[in-house]
Amino acid sequence: MVTMHGRAVEGAEYAFFITKNGTAKRLDLSELKNLTRAGRRVLGLDEGDEIAEIVLTSGDDHLLIVTAQGQALRVHESEFRPMGRMARGVRAMRLGQGDYVIGCDVVAEGRWPLLLSEKGVGKRTRYEEFALRHRGGSGVIVMNLSEKTGMIVGCWSVAEDDEIMAITSRGRIIRLAVSDTPVLGRTAMGSIIMRLDEGDILANASVVNTKEGEDE
Repeated sequence: MVTMHGRAVEGAEYAFFITKNGTAKRLDLSELKNLTRAGRRVLGLDEGDEIAEIVLTSGDDHLLIVTAQGQALRVHESEFRPMGRMARGVRAMRLGQGDYVIGCDVVAEGRWPLLLSEKGVGKRTRYEEFALRHRGGSGVIVMNLSEKTGMIVGCWSVAEDDEIMAITSRGRIIRLAVSDTPVLGRTAMGSIIMRLDEGDILANASVVNTKEGEDE
């Protein structure tokens, strides 16, 4: 499932697409006007690739791209010149063997990147710990992973009063307050914040804004 993050951007000008294989494209939202039920193709994908995230941006945003194996790259969206609907995009991030992109969001003041792993380990960290880099790099460690954590399932930009709604591979729903998630350093492993049954893993999650009553 692909989600679109636009919460932090009023008057968004662009849609930023990134695939699991690390290919990205910035598209002017005017290209998406007058859509019909038939839809409109906006990104050519290589065989086996798929869109990992779509983010709405203002034209002057920083983005944090995160992978399943715990790497993160902070880039300015200007690194990706706007392209037409038929363009295939450019390399956003260099990935290690077996790694893939699991999330991307706008860096916003007063918020934290929150990370959750397959085995219910999570943390918040600070955007200030990620230096701005050029596209095409491999990034830096965003979470220290091990057999106890499993791979990262997702990364979301959260506020203190948000909540997280998560679902496991066996269909169990878990809800927790962001304020109960520890704020730790970039290379820290994190803490167990969701107790899972043996053999069950975290499958996906969504941010719930308690003030607005809306999911992100």
